[in-house]
Amino acid sequence: MRSEIITDRKPYFKFKSYLDEKGIRQKDIAKLIGKNPAVVNQNINGVKGDFTNREVQLICRTYGISADEFFFDG
Repeated sequence: MRSEIITDRKPYFKFKSYLDEKGIRQKDIAKLIGKNPAVVNQNINGVKGDFTNREVQLICRTYGISADEFFFDG
């Protein structure tokens, strides 16, 4: 039997790359939005759950990035 990770949605690859490029740790995002770092990792990788609209707005406002570019398809 093959082992697969089942995702709830597509991971936020562009946001993950942005964090790496800027040296921002997922732990920093977790502290900013008041979530456990493991949950933030799951949210970014699309494994479980998602960010709320309020969390996305706070992240985008804090880092000066676009929600449309990093979080929404379109």
